[in-house]
Amino acid sequence: RAFPGIGVGLAMTPASAALVEFAPGRNAARASSVNSAATMVGLALSTIVGGALVQYAPWPRELSFWALLLVAVAVLIAVSMMPRHVRNTESLDRWRPRPLVVPRALRAPVAAAALSVTTGFAFGAATRGILVGAVTAVAVLPFAHLHIAHLWAILYFGVGAAVSMGLLGLMAAVWSVKFDHIAAVSNFVIMPMTFLSGTFYLVARLPEPFRTASQYNPVVYLISGFRYGFIGQMDGSLAAGIVTTAVLTVFLAAVCL
Repeated sequence: RAFPGIGVGLAMTPASAALVEFAPGRNAARASSVNSAATMVGLALSTIVGGALVQYAPWPRELSFWALLLVAVAVLIAVSMMPRHVRNTESLDRWRPRPLVVPRALRAPVAAAALSVTTGFAFGAATRGILVGAVTAVAVLPFAHLHIAHLWAILYFGVGAAVSMGLLGLMAAVWSVKFDHIAAVSNFVIMPMTFLSGTFYLVARLPEPFRTASQYNPVVYLISGFRYGFIGQMDGSLAAGIVTTAVLTVFLAAVCL
């Protein structure tokens, strides 16, 4: 599990950069949409195809890895056939960050504007995340009965997770100079923290030292608290999850400002 995860993380960043490089007119917005859609479709297909291979095909322990190896070989062949060109990086090499200096008379308006922009982007991202979650819940309803144990926990941890991820995305956008940087944050920060947060398993079943290390992953508390709202059970302390969610949101908001 570790090696495929590392491989996916290492491959996603150059793949995202290649989408921008070879997009018609260097359309970064279209490349970003294609990258997001491909990631979501790939995750869905991996779950469906992998589950079908394990459940119905022969050699359930080995066949999934052989299929992954076959896909990797096909991708390597396709990559070797891509055209190569040297990008002009002269303007990027001369770029250097400089400290931000705001005149004293303009500090109050700049602070108000920064607060407004940060709030707008954060709540915009949170609204998108909540809408995606709502559409997913509606799609799941015909196949499964969703039992709600604590509605307040669903709202608190769901909104907290959406706002936190939105603020983290805003931080990545402010820091990034190229599209590669945003892809690197998504692949090497957000995705590992999400997949190592107990989304698909119980943290209590992890062996040491991974169980102890997971306690320092704030996404664990977001996932566990959201799950607590449905099933009434939580990995770890509920109070720690509530405090961690609030502290994480305030910290990311302060950094964005």
